[in-house]
Amino acid sequence: MSFLRMGLAALMLALPVAAPAYPALLLYAEDAVHIRARPDTRSAIVQAGDNGQIYEILAQTGNWYRIRVPGKAAAYVHRSQGLPIHIYEVHAVDGAANLRAEPDSRSPVYDRLPNGTQVEGISRHGNWIGVTYDAAVFEAGAYIHRSQLRDAPRPR
Repeated sequence: MSFLRMGLAALMLALPVAAPAYPALLLYAEDAVHIRARPDTRSAIVQAGDNGQIYEILAQTGNWYRIRVPGKAAAYVHRSQGLPIHIYEVHAVDGAANLRAEPDSRSPVYDRLPNGTQVEGISRHGNWIGVTYDAAVFEAGAYIHRSQLRDAPRPR
């Protein structure tokens, strides 16, 4: 099992998932993710997805997510090949938000993300959102205070 997959699997088991800004699916698999025409492993593969690609979730049918794929009527991904996430956008009064190591204002700052940066929320800890960005998963965690984020606009 790849490091990315182990890390995401651990995150899914260990962290509570926050309410979505808009529901999205972060793809992950050792090889390409099979995006299918119907929610069935025997269904035609309409596209191969890569690790780290993000698609809007339209619905869930059993163990399958129906996703929006540009140029396709409908497409499905099995839940074993994706992590439900929530898309936020940095919107801080001073123009940038601190990306912290722990969900605490005294925690070390990894980075400062400018307004407009989109991040993927993967957990919630009180008023702190556990995030990834630029398809980077932080092994030890990365957090932004909810007051520094707003719901990202839905893709068109």
